[in-house]
Amino acid sequence: MKKMHNILLLVISLALTFSCSKFEELNTNPDAPTSVAPEMLVTQVLKNSFRFWNPNPTDFSTGNLWCKHIARCEPNPNPYQYYYSYWPYGGFGSYKNLTDLKRAIEFASGTPYESSIKGLALFMKAWYGYGMTLDMGDIPYSEAGKAEEGIVRPKYDKQQDVFQEILDDLKAAEEAFANGAKFNGDIMYGGDPVKWRRLCNAMQLKVIQTISKKATSAQKARFAEIVAAGNLMTGNADNFQLAYSDNPNASHPFWNGEDN
Repeated sequence: MKKMHNILLLVISLALTFSCSKFEELNTNPDAPTSVAPEMLVTQVLKNSFRFWNPNPTDFSTGNLWCKHIARCEPNPNPYQYYYSYWPYGGFGSYKNLTDLKRAIEFASGTPYESSIKGLALFMKAWYGYGMTLDMGDIPYSEAGKAEEGIVRPKYDKQQDVFQEILDDLKAAEEAFANGAKFNGDIMYGGDPVKWRRLCNAMQLKVIQTISKKATSAQKARFAEIVAAGNLMTGNADNFQLAYSDNPNASHPFWNGEDN
């Protein structure tokens, strides 16, 4: 009886061993990928950041209200609109795109365009930070986007420090693009690192102009250095803009009914 018991245990053990040999393979969800092509994340981030959507501080109605081309009567203030020098809306939602950009860098590791993706991540962080600090002053910047590193409550940086870090990130982004190759998924510049370099330089000039009354001597020197180097936008072909197409999935919202 004891012998039969031992044999039965052995059979059960072997059965369990072989039945579990492909457990991971059989129970992997094909609809929950652990990696994607980096260009898919690039497209998503750029689309989320620059597509025409409503409400948006840069949408059609807001811009025309600012210019007094149109008027609007509403019983309650719209938090996304600008009223008599009063801007009641601000947030850090754009920072969530930094996680996707980190993933894009990981998935582009070892490719010729890895440096370009790093440049894009640096530029986008600077872009988000620039808009946020203009709206809200002191903001989290140096520790932003580091939740996976355990920083879930990033410190607030002084605005003057934020501007300096933005300039540093833009400079680093320009250098990264200089060492990078053309990349896919870019709906703004078609992945052309040369145009991205010009944009990074132009953006640095814009930031320094914004703080011109408080700019340090080093920041003023950087302005002069960038202008002297001459690697700036040369025409409308260098414009940083999202071009819509005849594709129903990429047409202008005025035509596809999104702007309601």
